[in-house]
Amino acid sequence: MIQKIKIKIFNYFFQNFYLKKQLSCNENVLKSYNLDKNKIKKILNQNSLSYSSENLSWHHHIFAGFSNKKKINILEIGTYDGSFANYLSKIFPNSSVYTCDLSQKNSFFKKTYNRENNNFLYLFLNKRKKNISNKNIKFIEMDSFDLIDKFSNKKFDFIWVDGNHLAPQVQFDIFQSIKLIKKGGYFFVDDIIKKDFSHKYGSTESYQTLEFLFKMRNIKTSYLYKRLWHKNLYQEKFISITKV
Repeated sequence: MIQKIKIKIFNYFFQNFYLKKQLSCNENVLKSYNLDKNKIKKILNQNSLSYSSENLSWHHHIFAGFSNKKKINILEIGTYDGSFANYLSKIFPNSSVYTCDLSQKNSFFKKTYNRENNNFLYLFLNKRKKNISNKNIKFIEMDSFDLIDKFSNKKFDFIWVDGNHLAPQVQFDIFQSIKLIKKGGYFFVDDIIKKDFSHKYGSTESYQTLEFLFKMRNIKTSYLYKRLWHKNLYQEKFISITKV
């Protein structure tokens, strides 16, 4: 009994030490891009989000840090239910948020995230419709493979890559992001996994692509922990920041 208590106490302090380490890592990355922590906390609070929540992905923190009143163009690859596009439209109220996702008729769209269930799909589409209804959101049903053709006359200040996380699609999305970003702009990639791991929604392939770009073109990328939680002890996930 005493041994079990000792193990629980050890785990508690070890996990808290590890959480502090993750927070320090993320805040150091924010600081390296001159992002104001107090500004980020304020914007998150205004949107009923908590800076320290273990359930909140840090792409909310990153974009809050970069938010401003200037009119810019933002591209989101992978709309899902539109909740993040909605968030972007609020913290960049004077900007245009373009968000794209596969057509409802696409087989991959139907087979992922339980959308083959008609009842779930109905609720999902209604939620998305509501989330992307803000005037500064432009929703496009398309395969991200065709982004360069679609936006041949447009450049973006920020691109959020959150579509298919497997090769070759994620590699296409990263490559096209480099082509579509304005000089001095940023693109960000979700669900980066550095160590060997693979399942139907994630792998190391986006990380390998970004590291290849650094070696071949000296395009440097920084990484933050996606969430600050003890599960990172078993499977670390990151969000990348790349300035072009």
